[in-house]
Amino acid sequence: MDTVAAAAIARAGEFRPQELANTAWSCATLQYKDQPLLDSVASEAMMKLRDFNELDFSETAWSFATLSCRNRPLFATVALRAEPRVREFESKGLSNLAWAFATIGLAELPLLAALAGAVIAKAGDFTPQGLSNTAWAFATLLYRDVPMLEAVSKMAVDSICEFNIQNLSNTAWAYATLAFEDRPLLALVSREAMNRLTANEVSASTEQSIANIAWAYAVLGVKDIPLMKVLAAAALPLIAQFTLQGLANIAWALSELAVVDKPLLKRVAEEAVPRLRGFFAGSSRSGNVKAVLSLAQAFAASGCLDDEVYVETRQAILRYAARLDGQLPDAALPAAAPAAEGGPRVLVQQPDVVVLWKPSNWTVSVSSDGDGEYINNA
Repeated sequence: MDTVAAAAIARAGEFRPQELANTAWSCATLQYKDQPLLDSVASEAMMKLRDFNELDFSETAWSFATLSCRNRPLFATVALRAEPRVREFESKGLSNLAWAFATIGLAELPLLAALAGAVIAKAGDFTPQGLSNTAWAFATLLYRDVPMLEAVSKMAVDSICEFNIQNLSNTAWAYATLAFEDRPLLALVSREAMNRLTANEVSASTEQSIANIAWAYAVLGVKDIPLMKVLAAAALPLIAQFTLQGLANIAWALSELAVVDKPLLKRVAEEAVPRLRGFFAGSSRSGNVKAVLSLAQAFAASGCLDDEVYVETRQAILRYAARLDGQLPDAALPAAAPAAEGGPRVLVQQPDVVVLWKPSNWTVSVSSDGDGEYINNA
């Protein structure tokens, strides 16, 4: 492949639009990420985008996104050139283009508006995967277009029996993320998810699908107890495969909907402890602190917060706080913030919110005296 890549770079200027798109697609399909080759393809593509057809646009964007190649100039140019032409796209091209921009996290608003209109016009042509991927893409970019969501929902209802568990999960997650509650659709998603999970239809991402469906129904406040019980039962044998975020999602969802499944929570705790120990530990510099907090909240609300989980949660948060402290030198702190003795203090207090200032390397908790006054404990 390296020899082919070198030859392609040498002759990239001769490539026609389809050949550029096909080269990118081949690299993505083979998971071959040769940065000089991709840079060369991107450079040539930007000069020839006027001559791209809809398949060239979607293939190129899809390929760069699949390889996690966030070439901002390329994507900006694709957005500019594709936006007036998206109504020419087939449903697969619309879905792939939306997916590509969502995967690399670029919300090009004019393009998204045009895509939404084109999706509405061609919603009847979408496959179940196309519908779920499109909903997921718009939700990932937090672009809420109600007519488009209604069109996708209508077609999803009509074809729900063809949705696999990941399609169901992506759809539910998208609608919850965009705070769009469609009860008929959710009822059908619930029915089909239960059918597939009780039939033991699993895939490589089933554990994530379970966690996301549970999270979506909890966010929307849909207390579907039969669904939650099926999700909990399906999660139990797969729990070792869950990420920390997945563990937090399912535990939080069950607690939010007041469904206490102690065998599942026991296993969640067992799997959470080593993940919490690895959170921002040693050379690790990644992690979602919201997952840590959601997990602790879920255990506390369910009455299952044992000492080990509490200790590891506290240590994980302290490690995260130390990293944040290390990023902010004392000289950058506001001069008026510290109290006279240089210790922590409450800056603002409201009925439900307290803003606290503390110097680096201090550990501080806040408690109320019962009369609305808050006290620092350092």
